[in-house]
Amino acid sequence: MSRDWDEQEHPRHPRGSERGGRFRMAAPTASLITATTMGGWVARVNARLAGPVPPEWTPISQEQYRADLRAELSRDMPVEVVDEIFADYEWPAGIWQAGDHVVTIQTPELLHMAGQIIAHLNEMQGRFPIAQAIRFSVVPEQNIGGDRGTSIPGTGVFYIADDTFDEWPTHTDSGDPIPEGFSMPVGHSGPGQVEQWRYAMTHEWGHLIDPAARDRNLGAPSYEGHQLVAQDMVEDWGEALSRYGASSAMEAVAEAFAEWFLTRGQTTHEAAQAYAAWLGWRWR
Repeated sequence: MSRDWDEQEHPRHPRGSERGGRFRMAAPTASLITATTMGGWVARVNARLAGPVPPEWTPISQEQYRADLRAELSRDMPVEVVDEIFADYEWPAGIWQAGDHVVTIQTPELLHMAGQIIAHLNEMQGRFPIAQAIRFSVVPEQNIGGDRGTSIPGTGVFYIADDTFDEWPTHTDSGDPIPEGFSMPVGHSGPGQVEQWRYAMTHEWGHLIDPAARDRNLGAPSYEGHQLVAQDMVEDWGEALSRYGASSAMEAVAEAFAEWFLTRGQTTHEAAQAYAAWLGWRWR
């Protein structure tokens, strides 16, 4: 799921629950987003380009992370806003850093997955790099509104929910069997099935590298041209995509990318291959 952030939809510091608001336990970048929705934030973050992800990720302490995060946030917002974030934030169970890039895991029971998560992140960045500093987090699902994941194209910010580390669901919340076409073939069904968390993470990366999604959030003039083609593509291929992929031009790109990347570009799925040809995806 891709998002731009709107002040009316996501107030600066949401309240209204026992836990201090919708993002009470979210990763630091989620707090940053909800605290800093004034115009130009995405453009300023985008301007701070990062280098390649170094091969070595190092665990860092909460104390070090607090100091680094305070310095980062203070570049973009008043000190009283930074203080408000720090007063209402529950720190991650695990934090890893590689150069300018940070991975956090909120759920202690998933700390043992850090190696696999970082390896997958390294592979995506190595093959389809973004220029921005990556801020990736595994968070409780309520922090992203019940979604499996969310991302902010134009930045390196994305999350997946901790319940994506469960097995793929076989039934809906109402008890009905999961419908055909719930995911792309590499996901829920088919011989190429991958873990749900890996699928969700790859889907969100597809948003980060989507030129229309990126240009929309950055206000780039090229957005309209990219979006027109994206709309034509989903009209041509939507019925072949997953049900979620068919819901919008933006979700179509992310779902096609998940299918294409997780099969190492070898999928026989015609829609995924059509998107790869359009966007120039190569397994390099």
